[in-house]
Amino acid sequence: MASTSTAGISEEMDNSLLPIILDGTFFNVQSIDKGTSIVTAKCCNCVKDKFISGGLPSTANFLTHLWQLHPDSVKEYEDRRKSLEPALKKQKLEAKNSNDNASQLSLLSAGFSIKTVAK
Repeated sequence: MASTSTAGISEEMDNSLLPIILDGTFFNVQSIDKGTSIVTAKCCNCVKDKFISGGLPSTANFLTHLWQLHPDSVKEYEDRRKSLEPALKKQKLEAKNSNDNASQLSLLSAGFSIKTVAK
């Protein structure tokens, strides 16, 4: 059985790794199933508690909800995505490069030569 987390979402996952639509402006993440990456999030625009589930890498369910029930929020989401996306891509690339550098340092400390690591 896959583990599901319902508390401490911000502690477990860096919010910068979440898609923009799940950053708390439109949906608040309630749980993430670590085994399947299924996200359950509460809509911030619905008067009653409305929970939407969808995959972490794909935001179609969340965007469809906005289109169908909150069409006025779609433009706001698109504007927000366009303004934040370049910075998020840069941040993710820097994190990836940092991990790559750490891996190279580990290989060097294990006795591999710089030429081998660079390949």
